Amino acid sequence: MWLLAPFGLMMLGIYAATAPADFQKGQILTTAFGGLVIAGLNYLLLAVLWNRTEIVVTRATLRVRRGPVPWPGSKEIPTRHILQLHVRENWHQDKRSPHRKTRSFSLEALMQGEYSVPLLDGFKHENELTPLEQEIERWLGLENLPVEEEPPATKASSTRPGTRHRP
Repeated sequence: MWLLAPFGLMMLGIYAATAPADFQKGQILTTAFGGLVIAGLNYLLLAVLWNRTEIVVTRATLRVRRGPVPWPGSKEIPTRHILQLHVRENWHQDKRSPHRKTRSFSLEALMQGEYSVPLLDGFKHENELTPLEQEIERWLGLENLPVEEEPPATKASSTRPGTRHRP
């Protein structure tokens, strides 16, 4: 999105230089602002239609990439700092009804230092993320241990509650 600002300023300069003499400055700014809004909406449309999320796990890194249109949320994490992966249940206030809450699920990496890094979010069902969590843990050699934020259905049953450390 930030790539559009220089382009918009350039177009504003060209437009102001070639505008008729009786054209008001306010009209130029309004037209330029409208052009930036349209360009931003086109960028958003391209990102929604074309972008895919790619997860690449190697022994050294776990990389989440959103593209080909640049979009926030891409990250690369050294796997040696990951203690555990877990699915987190998130509750949100429904925008249409203040008395109703909605929930979503996210896949997060519990890191050394006991903080979580969100990897994927916005899923409606935990069973969409659980197989991915288990496959990445298997690939990295992590035991599926319970984490306090996990919904009860996804917690590992073979370990005692509260255990968070890599074996």
